[in-house]
Amino acid sequence: ETWNAAATSKDRDEEMPKAAALIENELVLIGATAIEDRLQDGVPDTIANLKRAGIKLWVLTGDKMATAINIGFSCKLLTNDMDMITLDKEKEGDGRAPVTERLMDLFKSHQTLSTTPGLRQRWLRMTSPCFGGSGNEQDGPQLAEMSTEHLALVVDGPSLTDILKSKEHTDALLQLGCFCRAVIACRVSPAQKQLVVKMVKDGLPNRPITLSIGDGANDVPMIQEAQIGVGISGKEGRQAVNASDFAIAQFRFLERLLLIHGRWNYRRTSKVIIYSFYKNIVLVVVLFLYACYSSFSGQSLYGADSWTYSGYNFFLGMPPFMMGFFDKDLEPATVHRFQKLYYVGLKKQDLNVANMVEGGVQATFDAFIIFFMTKLAFGNSIWEANGETNGLGLFGNAV
Repeated sequence: ETWNAAATSKDRDEEMPKAAALIENELVLIGATAIEDRLQDGVPDTIANLKRAGIKLWVLTGDKMATAINIGFSCKLLTNDMDMITLDKEKEGDGRAPVTERLMDLFKSHQTLSTTPGLRQRWLRMTSPCFGGSGNEQDGPQLAEMSTEHLALVVDGPSLTDILKSKEHTDALLQLGCFCRAVIACRVSPAQKQLVVKMVKDGLPNRPITLSIGDGANDVPMIQEAQIGVGISGKEGRQAVNASDFAIAQFRFLERLLLIHGRWNYRRTSKVIIYSFYKNIVLVVVLFLYACYSSFSGQSLYGADSWTYSGYNFFLGMPPFMMGFFDKDLEPATVHRFQKLYYVGLKKQDLNVANMVEGGVQATFDAFIIFFMTKLAFGNSIWEANGETNGLGLFGNAV
């Protein structure tokens, strides 16, 4: 009867010790074995550098709450000057309110920070029309738009089960988690890890880029759910590596993958995209200007068999090709020393609507210069040495 009670999900935590007391009786201890589960080299420094780069870190683990908190301190995710907000499942008779009610009380109490006059004025200045915002004085910052360095959120798996049932509670947990400096979810299942990643990926209006990193088969669902999946090849098998986009041997290599190669690739891709639009806009605008002088007859400026028109993308495709492979604005040592250089990508400073519009305007201006300067240089005609006048072929190649 005791064993059957321990095998059921109801009151399992209370019945398991009773069943163990009946089984583990009059035994002789011969020996014990254990598996060392310690942090890899460089994990605390890597996490500290990622935090300085402005990256929000959420730890999703299957360990117990006490173990997860100790791991958070050992890897420098948590510090002694942080206040921890703990959301754990209430038990019958402990006199605490349900976890969802406690969550909403915490959310409402921290959301009142948006009414603080000093914070509200600073937020309104940053969202004024000159910064691209609405500047509506009736609005205030959402909790997810603010942050603090002195709060950490710890939530367990049974609490997540109750919270994720309601959209209101899910949004409150997401905004509270974004407000805190660090979030630790303990005693979570692989499915809950996936749901937490999906909550962060789809729940915020700015749609952040999520990266999941893990080393075991229980991390595969969250690795596949995130936009970027990183697997660590280790003693727990290669399931995480096989399901990931990138594979690394140790966690400390994530710093170089993100802060150096990630930053380089973002800037390279941004330049290639803007330049690709630039050169095609120049081509189209020049043809449009020529059509105005050819009565929109459909006559090609470059000629049907012109090598210039045929090789346009080849010749002008080499600069972005080389730039996309080899462009380095800063050396790795500089980026590693100043982690805040990663903010270029977080703030989308290289690839945004303003840069695309600027590239389009520049391309249109350059197309006018190219066409009319060439037309002005040619005048009415160009005479060759034999006395004949050259025509559209020479003009088109010159353009």
